[in-house]
This record gives sequence, C-alpha cells and structure tokens, in this order.
Amino acid sequence: MVLIHLDTDIGGDPDDACALAMLAGWRDAELVAVTTTIDPGGLRAGCAAHLLRLAGRTDIPVIAGVVKSLTRGETLAPATDDPRYWPPGLPARPALPGDALNALHHSIERGATVVAIGPYTNLAVLELMRPGALARATVVVMGGWVDPPVPDGLERAMGHPSRADSPGQGGRPHTGHPPCDASGAASRARPGAAARLRPAWPASRPAERGKSR
Repeated sequence: MVLIHLDTDIGGDPDDACALAMLAGWRDAELVAVTTTIDPGGLRAGCAAHLLRLAGRTDIPVIAGVVKSLTRGETLAPATDDPRYWPPGLPARPALPGDALNALHHSIERGATVVAIGPYTNLAVLELMRPGALARATVVVMGGWVDPPVPDGLERAMGHPSRADSPGQGGRPHTGHPPCDASGAASRARPGAAARLRPAWPASRPAERGKSR
C-alpha cells in the first residue's frame, strides 16, 4: 500500500477538496497526514478537518503550515465565507510553528510520497531548515490552470512566486497536470465516502452549483 502525505491549500477552488476525498477513500493508499500551506490562523486546516470529519476519517492528522509565501510575503485567506460550500463559523485549526515541518519529516521517514497540490512553501521551508530532507522523499507536485500546457507551462508555474517557492533540487520531484476528470476518481474510489460528503457540501454537486449562481 502506498503511503501519501498531502500538502494542500484547500479552501478555495474545489479541486483540492476532490483530491482529499479521493485519497481519504482510496483502497490502495493510506493517507498518513495532511498539511496546509499559506494558511493564516489555520483556516485551511479547519477546512480539511471538516471534510475528513464528513468522510468519517478523523484519524488522519491535519496540521496548519506556513502563513505566507517566502518570495513576496503574501498571505491568502481561504474562501470560507460562502455558506454554499462551507458551514458558517467553521473552526480554525492553528498549529505551532514547525509542527507542519515535523509532520512532513515524519511522513518522509515513514516512506510516504509527498503530494503537493498548492504553493510549495512548506516544502521549501522544510528544505531550508533541514537541508537534504527532500533528498530521501518521492515528491509529486501538481500545478493547475497552466497556460501554455505541459511541459513549459508547468515549469513556469513552478517558478512563479504566486504558485511556488522552489523546494530546491534535493528531492526526486515528479510533476503532473491531471485532466479535469481526475477529480471524478473521488467518487469511483469509494462511493460510500463520496455519498457522505455530497449532501453536506454543495460544491460536490457541480450542476446545482452552476444553477445557484
């Protein structure tokens, strides 16, 4: 079974939530931990914990990571003010400085693949604070909304300050730009888990989401 550590900026577009749902219910993978990035006050960690609670996976640790980017010092709060997608008063889950780095390091020591689907700032800070940490890891980084398409667009996205703080050359990165229908794997992986998420989270119903606008 593949061990997965998910590093995410969940709380905005629904793609990260779909990825989390897929990993939480994937029979061939064990999601060992979730860290959030560019997460002021642990709001994104609160979003991740909420979805895992709906899916019945409160056993998966969720740890808030870095607050702002390394390049420009930018912060970006998640879009938790829309009741169609998130319940009002969703509790934040702040963490102590360094907790996310410890979680990443522990997952790497266990042999987990690190899957980064948001800005890569947690990975960059890990490599800065613990040089060589990523050299032992298999790291999968994914960029979205890339123009032009792969591979040039991905290389540009990874180097753009708004998307990535480069984790350096120490690891074994694999880049991928999954097609839109990859999110559908969440419902195919374990239908029961997706069914529990669907009634509680309107963003999982794309057709209804479009009608509500």
